[in-house]
Amino acid sequence: MLAELRQRFPDVRFTGELPRPQALAWIAAADVVISASKREGAPTALREARALGVPVVACAAGDLPERAARDAGVWIA
Repeated sequence: MLAELRQRFPDVRFTGELPRPQALAWIAAADVVISASKREGAPTALREARALGVPVVACAAGDLPERAARDAGVWIA
């Protein structure tokens, strides 16, 4: 799907898999982390974002609504 995504979104930079320290640096530099998955209820990237103090916007999947009730930095869309 990567070729199709690159064609549809030419201004987006698709990095592929990153070394963990680099991925965490990108997450830490983000203003917000968004998860559009309607199935993945506790994505590692979202847990890491919150551990780094980065706000999260996510679909109501898995335990994310319960997390949002306990954590003002998690918003359910």
